[in-house]
Amino acid sequence: MFAKFALFNLAYIVAGLQVIVLERERGKFEIKLIALVRSLRMINLVEEQNPPGRLMMSEAELDVFAKAFSAGGFTGPINWYRNFTRNWTTLGNYPQKVTCPALMIHGRYDMVQPSDRLKQIAPNVEVEMLQCGHWIQQEKPNETNALMLGWLARNYRP
Repeated sequence: MFAKFALFNLAYIVAGLQVIVLERERGKFEIKLIALVRSLRMINLVEEQNPPGRLMMSEAELDVFAKAFSAGGFTGPINWYRNFTRNWTTLGNYPQKVTCPALMIHGRYDMVQPSDRLKQIAPNVEVEMLQCGHWIQQEKPNETNALMLGWLARNYRP
């Protein structure tokens, strides 16, 4: 079932190539191409016989996700990324500050690196890092819950 999901995701990358070609004139080509190359690296892991690292979930756990996407589709979850440019433009009209207390949990081995500007955007942020990749709550559920419960206890006492 995962292979079908990966091929479905590959169709979105191919569609993304069309967007890259269309946006080349607008100077966004380089950014989109970098994102595409990173996506392809991830997609190509499906073909790896001996991928690096360890599996973050069992086949049974992965099957839960595959079944959910089969039933509800992948449109909703992927729309955030499809709409990224519009969101960026819309949100540009508002102050770019998170003033309430916030918690940011990074995965040390995540391909998406932590921002150096986080404290400027969210001055009341507590930053934690777990020894995992991008899917923090799946890879380190107990540690993630402990961090969130501790943060809530410190910041939102009843």
